[in-house]
Amino acid sequence: MVQVLQIELFEQDIPAVVAMVLARCQTAAKQNLLISATGAHGLVTARQDEGFRRVLQSFFLNLPDGMPAVWVGRLKGARAMQRCYGPDFFAQVMLASRALPIKHFFCGGKEGVAEALRVICQTRFGNLNVVGVYSPLFENSAMLSYKC
Repeated sequence: MVQVLQIELFEQDIPAVVAMVLARCQTAAKQNLLISATGAHGLVTARQDEGFRRVLQSFFLNLPDGMPAVWVGRLKGARAMQRCYGPDFFAQVMLASRALPIKHFFCGGKEGVAEALRVICQTRFGNLNVVGVYSPLFENSAMLSYKC
């Protein structure tokens, strides 16, 4: 991990983080793993908003979803750091976990979006392990939770 604006960011690439998450889910005690894909806007917001910073700091992983974070991470010594674009990470996890006993729960987004995503996971990725969705009225961005 490499710290950028007080947030620990994953310092490798998507294949490495997918392997790490799947291994953790298959070997660790049952727990929820919250993962964010955070770009420059999220990092700056976390620097200005202590509550949001604490939320990101509490996550299992924060992925660098943007090149500015990657550039800073590399300058700080994380030479293998690559952009981990959230939708690409999501697709790879859905494909890789479709035959594994890993449960997924989608929280956030506008009404109906999480449910539509569940259907996409079933049809496009063949992943039937989405056990629930929740779209709170106040939330505009999605959080992914993997039940290991």
